[in-house]
Amino acid sequence: SDFIQSEYDDVTDSFSSQTATNLQLASAISGKALCRFAAMSSMQDAYSVRDFFAVTARFLQRHASSSSILAEAIAQNNAGVAEAGYAIFVQQHNDVDVPIDAALRLWFRSAQKMKSQLDVPHPPRMTQFVLATLQTNIAWGVLNYEDRKDRLAKASEYAKQALSNYDAFVAVATEADGSAADPHNYASLGLIRTLCIVAACCHQGGQAVTAEGLLQSALDKIKKQQERKQQQHSLQLLEWKDAYLGLSRLYKDWEKRENESARYEIRS
Repeated sequence: SDFIQSEYDDVTDSFSSQTATNLQLASAISGKALCRFAAMSSMQDAYSVRDFFAVTARFLQRHASSSSILAEAIAQNNAGVAEAGYAIFVQQHNDVDVPIDAALRLWFRSAQKMKSQLDVPHPPRMTQFVLATLQTNIAWGVLNYEDRKDRLAKASEYAKQALSNYDAFVAVATEADGSAADPHNYASLGLIRTLCIVAACCHQGGQAVTAEGLLQSALDKIKKQQERKQQQHSLQLLEWKDAYLGLSRLYKDWEKRENESARYEIRS
């Protein structure tokens, strides 16, 4: 990726490489961006890491094709994550409130584009999965960082739309493959997080029993993942943490369930 980055011309928004496809070039820059994002440790890192994601998104927009629509949406999603990560990093290290408006704009615009793709005959199978991921991120951002009267209602709306699109993705993939095993496994990567966000909306809205049911559903999916005895990756572990913390917070506000709250906090 260092070689490909050195071949990037930010004036023409192009690469001089003649051997790699646009998607391969974009993937290389995305990989470098993700590595830098994971290793972010200073304000300079937090500021500069956004540039790599922005280059990828802009490059795919400039060289748009039918085969790059999903890749562009994923790049925009990653760019939004980088913007949110930057805002949170600055907030934690400077004790100031930093809005994540830039992240929400990227996610919202990309989600609108993905929605329009659903009206196209035979959209790519992953369209609804990517749309669900974007909607989950929007719900998370609105719920935790927006200061508006309808914050809870809007976050709930986006999270429920995400759940619906995960279900649709599984249905389409099952019809195409004749088996729900792989689609379910793949969709569960984001589904657990979405269940946790819907549960958080219910918790804040005073629907404790509904929130508990959603989080128990997330735990059931975690148990299935654990039973496969495969090596767990960081995204799975973060989703498990979300589920355990969600239950801990819920039971902490629930009379006579403080012991369960403490147990799930320890598990997180």
